[in-house]
Amino acid sequence: MTEKRQNQPLTKDRIVGMQVVDADGYFVGKVRDISLCVGEMDQALVIETTDGEEEVHRWSEVAGAGDLILLRPTAPEPGTIPAQATEPASPGGTARHCGSCGASLDPGALFCGSCGVRVA
Repeated sequence: MTEKRQNQPLTKDRIVGMQVVDADGYFVGKVRDISLCVGEMDQALVIETTDGEEEVHRWSEVAGAGDLILLRPTAPEPGTIPAQATEPASPGGTARHCGSCGASLDPGALFCGSCGVRVA
C-alpha cells in the first residue's frame, strides 16, 4: 500500500504531468506548467486539455491533490441563472438532459458533464 503524503509540500516536478479531474470526476487533462498570479497570493495550473487546448486554473480552484488534481465545482457566472434540467429527476430513473446544451445527465448530477453548466 502506498503511503499517503498528507501535508507534504507539492513540488513543481511532482505536479507537472499530474492528471486533472473536474468535480464530477471527468478527466480534464494534464498539468503542463505552474504559473504565479502577479500581485496576488495565488498560483495557477496550466493544463493541457484532452482536446489539445490550454486552460488555466488557479490553485484556489483545486479541491485536492494526491495521485491526481481534483478541481472544485465551478460557480455560475455572476448574474446568470443555472440551467435547469429539461426533465425533472424522477425516482423511476427517467433520463434528464441539460437545459443549456441538451446532453444527457447522470443521475444526481449537479453539473453537466458536457458543457459544465450547473443543472441543480
